[in-house]
This record gives sequence, C-alpha cells and structure tokens, in this order.
Amino acid sequence: MQCAKSAGVKFALALWGSKTVERFESADYILKEPKDILTLVRN
Repeated sequence: MQCAKSAGVKFALALWGSKTVERFESADYILKEPKDILTLVRN
C-alpha cells in the first residue's frame, strides 16, 4: 500500500488474501470477494 500511495496510484486490499483490514484502513478499495474487482472497472 505504501508503494501505491508513493506512486500516486490507488490501492485495493483483497480480503481473501489478507483476512484483516487492520493497518489497511486507508486502502482506496477493500475487496471482500473476487467479484468485487468488477466494481473497480466502473470507478
């Protein structure tokens, strides 16, 4: 997330890999399941 923020790009946290939002509260997107990636296309 730090690399994304430093590069000026948005960051998405995939909860199916992380399992927790702790320390990632400032993520631009929090994806709860893989199909949530499809919502990023519209943003």
